[in-house]
Amino acid sequence: MRSTHRTVILTFVLAMTAIVSGCQQQGKSDAKQEKATKAVADLEHSIGWIHGGCLAIKNKSLADGQKFQMIYLGESQQLHDAKIVRATMSADHCAALEEGRKEINIAQGYSFYEISSPQRNPDGLGLGVIGRPPDLNKSGDVISGDINGDGQSDYFTQCSTSEGVQFNVWSEKIYHQDPIWSGYYYSDYDTVANCP
Repeated sequence: MRSTHRTVILTFVLAMTAIVSGCQQQGKSDAKQEKATKAVADLEHSIGWIHGGCLAIKNKSLADGQKFQMIYLGESQQLHDAKIVRATMSADHCAALEEGRKEINIAQGYSFYEISSPQRNPDGLGLGVIGRPPDLNKSGDVISGDINGDGQSDYFTQCSTSEGVQFNVWSEKIYHQDPIWSGYYYSDYDTVANCP
């Protein structure tokens, strides 16, 4: 009888240990998922695409004069300092707001800012990185840096779709897995698609 009682107690203790362990693992998994979701939201508010003197970003609260890093994308990527001049809804300062483009670009949730930089390229395409540590660097023709704080180098690309430009940020290796951030610029004219 005593042996059966011990077996029941031992079975109960083992079952409870398994349940508690499972709950702890689920809690860790939930915390990891929550951290990943927050990191994606942070990137959405911290990275935007640039056309000429205009930054499009899913962040409505950037202040006039706020400094950020600008990455021009092309065969040889360029890294420059820039700053926000002011929020804008004018096509005079932002080609993304021209008729035919404006409606779709706004519908994607972007806010638009006129920007200033001594190295600004009037027709250049690139990315703006807001409020991140200044750990971006250039090696050869490529800019990289740990944007999301995971200890891995992140890389920046643009490519053409049939009607616009796709911007991506990749962890470790471009076009290897899903990008950690993506942005799309609708240009309202046919282009030759070259995205892989």
